[in-house]
Amino acid sequence: MKKIFLWGLMATLALGSCTEDSGVASGNGETDGTEGTAYLTVRITNAGAGTKAAGNEDNPFENGSETEHTVSDARFFFYDTAGDFVTEATVWNGGTAVEGDGNIEFDGNSVIVLRGLTSNNYPNYLVTALNVPAGFTPANTLTEMEKTLSGGEAGIYKSTSAKNFIMSTTSYARSTGSTTPYYVTELQPSNFSLEPVVANPANVVDIYVERLAAKVTLGISDALKAKADANGRYKLSVTVAGGDNDAESGNTETPAVAAEDIYVELLGWALNATAKSSYLVKNIDQTWTDQGLGFAWNDAANYRSYWGKAYNYGIDGYPTEGGDVVTNQYLNYISSDEITNTVGTASAYCAENTNNATIAAKAAARTSILLKAKICDANGTALDMVRYNGVLFENESYIDYLLNATQADWDAWYCSAGTPGEAGATYTRMDKTCVELVDNGNGEVLVQLKKKDTGESQAVETAVTLYKRSGTEGSYTYTVFTETDITGLDATLAAFNKTNVAIGYKGGLMYYNIPIEHLNPIEANQESVDEANYGVVRNHYYKVTVNTLENVGKGIYDPDEDIVPGDEDDERYYLGASIQILSWKIVEQGVDL
Repeated sequence: MKKIFLWGLMATLALGSCTEDSGVASGNGETDGTEGTAYLTVRITNAGAGTKAAGNEDNPFENGSETEHTVSDARFFFYDTAGDFVTEATVWNGGTAVEGDGNIEFDGNSVIVLRGLTSNNYPNYLVTALNVPAGFTPANTLTEMEKTLSGGEAGIYKSTSAKNFIMSTTSYARSTGSTTPYYVTELQPSNFSLEPVVANPANVVDIYVERLAAKVTLGISDALKAKADANGRYKLSVTVAGGDNDAESGNTETPAVAAEDIYVELLGWALNATAKSSYLVKNIDQTWTDQGLGFAWNDAANYRSYWGKAYNYGIDGYPTEGGDVVTNQYLNYISSDEITNTVGTASAYCAENTNNATIAAKAAARTSILLKAKICDANGTALDMVRYNGVLFENESYIDYLLNATQADWDAWYCSAGTPGEAGATYTRMDKTCVELVDNGNGEVLVQLKKKDTGESQAVETAVTLYKRSGTEGSYTYTVFTETDITGLDATLAAFNKTNVAIGYKGGLMYYNIPIEHLNPIEANQESVDEANYGVVRNHYYKVTVNTLENVGKGIYDPDEDIVPGDEDDERYYLGASIQILSWKIVEQGVDL
């Protein structure tokens, strides 16, 4: 799979206005409240110039939309040299957007007023947060601040009603020997003044911020679009089984091939396995190396880094398969009915979700794109199908195939003519009229006996009365199935799928699971997962493009069931795509389906 990586910038904000706000000393600061007033002029801005991937000289930036850089409030949390909380200030009067895709999205200055401070006790460190939710409380120490959750909706928005993106000071590894925490703005006494000076002051404090959100879009390449028919559907060259299978001639392993054209219609997409929360400040490990991660992860010259630790990073035993309580404590999984984004136009946002190589090796741990589609004919009519052992069957053909392949293991008959038990009655070996496909979870289906609705009765009866046969030809006797016979035959039929599961496509529905890759690309024939192969990082923009569509996805049998990908869904995702990330910093990924 070919991947192109474009290096760009994180979200850039230079918040504008010239205003004053009182900051009252509190916490462990030693102000006495009687001394003078100090003024701090700040410029909240983007994290500097970006870098470009080798061979790519295009503009690596992409400004956010107005809604993506809207700011409703700014809060400034001050800490002393020991890392103890000193005071907080709040100030925001708007700003000016910068045109073009470049380093700066927003520009302006603000003046913070801090009362009760003297030149002997000015704070040393500043953590800036924009659009934090109501009721957010800063930590008492910088060490605690590292693990403070944002508290916003999905970890990235101010609230349900005001979906402004939460932003905070950027994180990056400082120079060797530096004792400055990696997620703060360091202050000097010269930054403070005794009167508000706002006209391009020499001591202005530059504050670099980034969105907590990651952004994702899904599009279709022009080359693939050109292969669609007039209705936007894609014809697949896949084998469809459907001919008769003659068990008596020994043909129980290879189904006959039916002549049927199969089309795929794309229905929508959404993000799955998204993190339920986010740290306010981005967490990094300053011992990471470029060689270990596979790319230049730290960019101190531009006040940023390109990998981080999500709040669920490294948790032992996480996630467990199957969507149980442990898994769902950290990640949101969605059902097919929740996949509603329009391919090619909609954007989706989520909190960062990264993990070490051991955990990221589990498909259920990775934030991914679910691309919903349906199998249909040329007219768009959905086809109910089953995929078994790599072959697609129409539903009834699959049932026929299974019954033929297993008939030596069961003895079941039904009365097809005449009256049971009377002379002249005709009995026929159990066929597809007696059984049906049933949901076995995770898209899997089983063939089981059709049952009667017995109401409040606990009795189990088949919809078609079944009989066991005994005796010899010409003098057979038929005995009605007992509940034990019914249970036993269901078990026999289910055993057919113990080795190879059958995946059902009810109404033709299916999905392609596209785990989002980061800046450490998956190499051809790579057998194990390395750290940073997969992950979504805050303030990165993942542009995923589907390049080819040649295979069916995984079937959906219950559209209300949450989709928790298993490792079997990693069969190269069944597709091809490419991903970019921008300034929002762009990562590009291409995938073939």
